[in-house]
Amino acid sequence: MVIQDIADAYKENGLGRAVGVGIPAFFGVGTQTYAPTAKQIVPLSKRIQSYYKELINQGKINEASALYLKNKDILIMGEKLEGIQKQIDAYKRLKTEIEKNVKLTSTQKQQMTKIYDQILESLNERLEKNYEFLKEEFK
Repeated sequence: MVIQDIADAYKENGLGRAVGVGIPAFFGVGTQTYAPTAKQIVPLSKRIQSYYKELINQGKINEASALYLKNKDILIMGEKLEGIQKQIDAYKRLKTEIEKNVKLTSTQKQQMTKIYDQILESLNERLEKNYEFLKEEFK
């Protein structure tokens, strides 16, 4: 998979991008040659942050700096979208807990699940809209 990511990056953006993709991919950091979706941006940002910290801890300051500069937009967008993503994750957990709750009747579970589905739909729309706005801001 790493080799495929490098090859795709080379085809699309040349040698510099291929090297930039290859290094994080080799260490297990997810790499993409396409724009991430709104749902992917926060987890991607977290992986980049983690790899950045790992490089700093290893004393690879120049590599860490290059990684940060190359992914600055993703990191900023991830930070700005993190609050909405946390709400989405919390409601997903609540929905799962409702489905497992043996004290609730089937009707109660259906009603509560429907409410949480509506909230999740609204939050996902908000995440998408904010992401689209941020992408325009960083063009």
